[in-house]
Amino acid sequence: MRKERSDAAEADEHFERSIAEKLAIADDAGGRREWLRFSEDSYQLGPLEWLDLDAFNRLVKCAEEAEMVGRLDLARGRYAHALRFCPHGEVCVEDRYAAWAEPTQSSLTRTVQRVRERLVELCLELGTLEEAIRQAEEMVLHDPAEENGYRLLIRAHLARDDRSTPLLVFRRCQTQLAEYGGPSAGLLALF
Repeated sequence: MRKERSDAAEADEHFERSIAEKLAIADDAGGRREWLRFSEDSYQLGPLEWLDLDAFNRLVKCAEEAEMVGRLDLARGRYAHALRFCPHGEVCVEDRYAAWAEPTQSSLTRTVQRVRERLVELCLELGTLEEAIRQAEEMVLHDPAEENGYRLLIRAHLARDDRSTPLLVFRRCQTQLAEYGGPSAGLLALF
């Protein structure tokens, strides 16, 4: 009986050492993540945000196909649905700068911005201006140094016959892009 307890105690010690080593590796790699927590007498994973890239890519492909056959409203809906799978454009939200995720992260960020941009353009074309404004704001929020989000946001407000908000957006753009040489002539042409 005593031998069984010592084997169990030894197994527990080995497990604790193993977890400690893993946590030390995580610390060395840039800090602990919230994905591994100790609770009472057990370790648990979570909370994790899962990102289904395959579903995202399938919906984008379906949206592009709907556009090719002239089903713009269907394409708009599918683009919007795809963005629900990937609202932040990040593979690993808990650790957005994880080196292992960088190639996928960069590609996904560009794809999400492209999908969001196309969604805004479709919304403008279809007259769903509130959605266009909301999505253009998301573009600006996720990449404040990218002029295209501001351009689309200004266009959406102008399409709504709002003349004051585009000026505020333009000033915001000027402030954000000041270190990059300011807004382009294309954005200035909107006024």
